[in-house]
Amino acid sequence: MPVQAVMPNAPVAQQDVAPTTPAAPATPDEKYEVAVANRDPNALVSLAKETVGTPLSQISLFAANNINTKLQEFDSLTSKIAAAGGAGTPEGRMAVANTWKTVKDNPQWGDALLRYVLGDKQGAAKMITGGDVTTKITFDKFGKQIKEQVNALGEKVDVIDLETGKPIDMAEYAKRGGGLPAWENTLGNLLEKENLKTNITKLNENVERNNAWSAKTVALTPKYTELGDIFTSLKNKDIAPEALAKVFQFANQSMGATAAQSNNKSLLSQYQKGVGFREGEQVSKSVASQFGLPAGTWTFNGKGGVTNEKGETKSFSELEQAQNTNNVSQENTKNFNQTQADLLKYLKTAKLNDADQTQLLRALELSRDISREQIELVGKYGTPTFLTLPSAFNLEDQYSRGRVQALQGASNAEVMDAFSRFYNKAIQNYGPGQAPKPNEIENAFTNSEEFAKIQEKYKGITRGILSEPRKFESSAKPEKPVAPKPRTAVAPGSSGSTAPAVLDLNTLIPIKRKEK
Repeated sequence: MPVQAVMPNAPVAQQDVAPTTPAAPATPDEKYEVAVANRDPNALVSLAKETVGTPLSQISLFAANNINTKLQEFDSLTSKIAAAGGAGTPEGRMAVANTWKTVKDNPQWGDALLRYVLGDKQGAAKMITGGDVTTKITFDKFGKQIKEQVNALGEKVDVIDLETGKPIDMAEYAKRGGGLPAWENTLGNLLEKENLKTNITKLNENVERNNAWSAKTVALTPKYTELGDIFTSLKNKDIAPEALAKVFQFANQSMGATAAQSNNKSLLSQYQKGVGFREGEQVSKSVASQFGLPAGTWTFNGKGGVTNEKGETKSFSELEQAQNTNNVSQENTKNFNQTQADLLKYLKTAKLNDADQTQLLRALELSRDISREQIELVGKYGTPTFLTLPSAFNLEDQYSRGRVQALQGASNAEVMDAFSRFYNKAIQNYGPGQAPKPNEIENAFTNSEEFAKIQEKYKGITRGILSEPRKFESSAKPEKPVAPKPRTAVAPGSSGSTAPAVLDLNTLIPIKRKEK
């Protein structure tokens, strides 16, 4: 006979609801929870038939079998006490003492026996039929760590906030983002041992990656800070706009190279698994540009690559090879050498003091060195899921973009430091035979208050940079008149003279303005 139990959270009749309104049919999840709460194997078998072909069907059969098996074990345990006249008789008390010796080392069975002796036979049976209780360490939607004790049927026996050590009731648990259906908890229990090895392997990979980035961001932060300071100091220098544009453009492309490399590798990995496209679908211009495809119309050929209108083919493997560390690093070095040569040519004729010349060249070198170190890091370890690399984002003002990129890079040391503290605190709560799911701690960190504070801090600084005027003057007068270009406007003043050049960093083209 199934053990009788009250359905948890049973719906209460509402007076303002018309009697004729039909109740919504119970969902399969709800049916499972009711059947488990009532320890009703027959209802579970019916649910298994109803949901045949789904994971819930298999779990329902498992639960039904578990309840039947455990009930038989419990009946066997207590049958001698019942045969002796019950726990209230001298013979029954002797049987209780003898039975206790067999379960005293098993807290679950010991507690159940105590309940049985005290007259709570249904409560005792529920404890035993729930099966073994396992402990899970999880996170809520705010990045707070909680400990859940779940039985073999997926019921939560206890939930504790690991920060306060206090129990969490089910209403609070649901509010904080908990609440997997009971059958999914059961499935998790069954797969836990199978997944443990994978989880530990992934955990070790993440630890190695995060440690490498933690060390590198500390070393790179002074370089990012120095680069940002140079960009700030260059704002009002008497330097030709063309020269500044070359420095800013190289810095932008160089610092953005690692983010592009990381994104491209991730996208290609999806493509190689057949995800993210349909055969015959045209490759977007942005994706074609990302992967350096020649001009033309490219389509996914369904054979592990792309084909253009001329019949030329590029496999995903070839495109991935172009993203490897050596190729990206070589391209960065090539761009550096060309930019440096152009800048040196300008400096030969420019009337700049030694300090300004040094700053321009130093900005180039810092951009190259930062890019080189991060390219190597991404190639060897990948990128932590919670880290934002300085990217070549779509901001037309390259001067502001360079400063924001340097700020992004500098902020990563603070992010890594906060993550290390978060991780070290969280990992201590996992016991033997336990490990977080892949990226579980990393994902929880991005929901944490610590992470949000760092993000808001640097967003505020970024907003300040972007709110600054996007034009600055250069008092340097061109030695020779420059022929007007389509997007260059020359506006003579009333006396026929020309105002100083103004660098419009939205377009990076020197323009003239009218004198007042």
